[in-house]
Parts: sequence; C-alpha cells; structure tokens
Amino acid sequence: MFKEPVRHVRMISAACVLALLGGLGLEYFDNPTPFNLTVKNGARVYFPSDLSTGDKVEKKKPGIISSRRVFDATPEYADIRRRALDQNSAEYLLLLKKASDRFQIAVTRCVDRGSYDLIAEQGAVSVESGEIPDITDEVIKGL
Repeated sequence: MFKEPVRHVRMISAACVLALLGGLGLEYFDNPTPFNLTVKNGARVYFPSDLSTGDKVEKKKPGIISSRRVFDATPEYADIRRRALDQNSAEYLLLLKKASDRFQIAVTRCVDRGSYDLIAEQGAVSVESGEIPDITDEVIKGL
C-alpha cells in the first residue's frame, strides 16, 4: 500500500536533483581543482577589482583576455582609428571613455554568463600549474 507513493517520491527527488544539476550547468564540474594564482599586476585584473600586485589567491574559474583585441573590437576605437584622432583632442578622450565603459560592461557580462571568478589581462597573473583559458572571444561577444 505504501510502496507506490515512496517510489514516486524517489523518482521526483531524482528528477529534482537532475534538474538542479542541469540548471547549474556542468561548468562547475569541468575543473574540480582550483587554480593557485599570484597577481603580478593588480591594475590589470579586471574582475574582481580588489586584488593587488603580489596577492596569492585560489580561484575555481579564472579567465585571461587580451584587452587590445577587445578594445580594437569596439565601434568607438574603430572610429578613433578611422578618423586618426589626436590623442590630446576632446573627441578622442570622449570616444576612449565610451570604449572603456563598453569594455567594462562586456567583462561584467562575461562574469555573469560564464561564472568566472577572475578575469585578468594576459600576463597579469601567474598560475602554479595548469593553464588559464583565454576568454577574449567571449568578452568580445559581450560588446
């Protein structure tokens, strides 16, 4: 008499666990070993913003980027190059500020979408073992 409801509860429980794992995505299980990183240039760590040069941190999902490639992909920087604007002109500075804002928004989108816990410039952090993935293309998609 009680066997049927118990079996349904077990099936529902299993389905809930599978749905939870599917909802979280399997990226959390891709690399179970955290990265032990040393910050070589804190000014070039774009997320999180509270790291300083010399800090040693453990991160589960870091990514590195080429800011040059990201900036080159912004419409504002393309406009600067196309028009050969002088670096001291107000127009250049305004476009550069817009490109910088767009860059930061793209990094934030990448953090939110990819669950990254660190995004830094290539060479801004060193890792004891393994290789940090280059996520420049993901950031560019967020522009």
